[in-house]
Amino acid sequence: MNAEARLEKLRSIMRRAGIDFVGLIPSPNLRYLTGKVHYVNERPIMLFIPLDDQPVAVIPKLEVPLFSQHPIECRIFSWADAEGYDQAFQTAFDSMNVTGKTIGVDGLNVRFFEGEIIRQHAPGATVIGVDEHLAEMRIIKDDDEIAALRKAIQISEQALQMTLDTIKVGMSEREIADQLETHLKTLGSEELSFNTIMHGGGNTALPHTGPLGYRIQPGDPLLFDFGGVHQGYRADITRTVFFREPSDDFR
Repeated sequence: MNAEARLEKLRSIMRRAGIDFVGLIPSPNLRYLTGKVHYVNERPIMLFIPLDDQPVAVIPKLEVPLFSQHPIECRIFSWADAEGYDQAFQTAFDSMNVTGKTIGVDGLNVRFFEGEIIRQHAPGATVIGVDEHLAEMRIIKDDDEIAALRKAIQISEQALQMTLDTIKVGMSEREIADQLETHLKTLGSEELSFNTIMHGGGNTALPHTGPLGYRIQPGDPLLFDFGGVHQGYRADITRTVFFREPSDDFR
């Protein structure tokens, strides 16, 4: 599905839900619509999608070249560090005429920081969370998305096998997790899907505390919970294996 079709998909949902604008910060939802990667930092980056008008981006000047490459054309209001972002946001909101309108935001990603910017510069608007509607936009995957997910899984499973092939007695959980993450990157993972969980021995009964310094011994169970990322799509794989032969108790 191309960018224009995805944008229209969102607007169809907005019409049914009575949402006048959707405001996004760098997140999977923004990448879904634009195909571009942006990062959350101390400089606010926001894209506002009106129901019936051109999208509006309020961004630092250094982000302008990347935003200019988006497949969806938008009006850009940029700002430099020396002047700050207040005037750019105020001008953008004035241009959109948001008074009395509803602005939906991605509540799982938008920070208090961006929420305060909207509150300050669009006091006449109503701000609501639209997480369920954004989930509706993305829940049915197209062929390209399915292929990306499968690639992320392939990378992850291959990285795990490479890791298992090199584990030795006395390696720590941290060392094994580091090897796994190195293999993920070598195989092309964009980043970690989430913080890697790797435990051995008795630590496998406490699966969300590590990896720790425990050193692997023959017969230990090894628990891996991890994932690689391809084109923004994240694998999530949990595997339990035994290092060499399991003990009679484990059998």
